[in-house]
Amino acid sequence: MTSYSTCINCAADKATCERREQVRAAIKGSGITSVKFKCDKRQSMFHVGQRVAITWEVSTEADYSLDETWPGTVVRENGTRFVVAVDDVPSDEGTPARDYIRNDRLFVKVSPQRLRALDEPDRPICNFCERAPSVGEACKDFDRDLWSHNSGYPSGCLLGESAHG
Repeated sequence: MTSYSTCINCAADKATCERREQVRAAIKGSGITSVKFKCDKRQSMFHVGQRVAITWEVSTEADYSLDETWPGTVVRENGTRFVVAVDDVPSDEGTPARDYIRNDRLFVKVSPQRLRALDEPDRPICNFCERAPSVGEACKDFDRDLWSHNSGYPSGCLLGESAHG
């Protein structure tokens, strides 16, 4: 069985994808077990700035598990997973994000099976800190030479605000 690397996290239907079928026919019988190819029809399952719900199984003190869900924003695709900035809020079961996620910036790498698209508008992502800017699009496409202060961060950048906060 051949692994089609380009098709990982692609939203297109694998059974009816013409490009995948062309590649499959071209390598049939060659013994190739993994292939990566250019595909102009590839559609990522989630896109940068998209609002998503992330679900994990969380163990409780009473020795049972619950599925808990937090909202977040897709930052980028990373291999077979997505990097998501989780909102600093409690889950649907009440567990604060900071109690479950073990990093200060609340960034996680998750497989697409754990993600569900939310019906919320996309959020712009800062090219510097990869977070949604706190002030509109203040740090989305910043120019290092035009920063309004000497803090080392563009104006409105969440990372800069937390460092000087």
